[in-house]
Amino acid sequence: MKEFITYRPLPIPLPFKQGWLYGATLHDWRYPSELETLEFFEKNLTKSDVIADIGANIGYYTILFSKLAKDVVAFEPSSAFRFLQKTTKHCKNVNLEKKGVYSYPCRKTLYNAGTGLGSVVYSQEGRKEEIELISLKDYSKSFTWAKIDVEGAELEVLKDMEPCKCVVEAASLRDKHEEIRSLGYEIHPLGNGNLFLEPNTRV
Repeated sequence: MKEFITYRPLPIPLPFKQGWLYGATLHDWRYPSELETLEFFEKNLTKSDVIADIGANIGYYTILFSKLAKDVVAFEPSSAFRFLQKTTKHCKNVNLEKKGVYSYPCRKTLYNAGTGLGSVVYSQEGRKEEIELISLKDYSKSFTWAKIDVEGAELEVLKDMEPCKCVVEAASLRDKHEEIRSLGYEIHPLGNGNLFLEPNTRV
């Protein structure tokens, strides 16, 4: 990982004309637990990188990636996709896919309990959506980075993608470290509970 002497957050405005995001920037609207991950991406993504935002939701990270990377592909299979379209409409280097990512192409039920976070792994009371899932190996673009936050299906995504640098939501992976290593990754904990997975070049 690169070492940097200074850090200055990017004041990226959120493109909403009304509601609770009006007038906010990306760094105004953040959960404290996300700050270290935001800073990590700002320090390590470069203009030569192509990143997959897997589980993009409304585009919280997508608009940051559009400022930092060469190209972004945002995958979001749920009804949040319509907000993602609004969030990223001025981001010329962002491609949107109304699909999820899994270990094989399929259709599954997405369970959403009204929190804005849906899962194909955990059944919940609330709204259900039928969604399309693809394997990242079948996608036409190659990636140097990925952000993976898919509410319990993170390992399924990792199983069928070419190893690249990944930041992964770690809650579902606590007892899966050996399996992750067997897929060709070194594991580096981030302070907010996420994991940075780096391809193991010695494999």
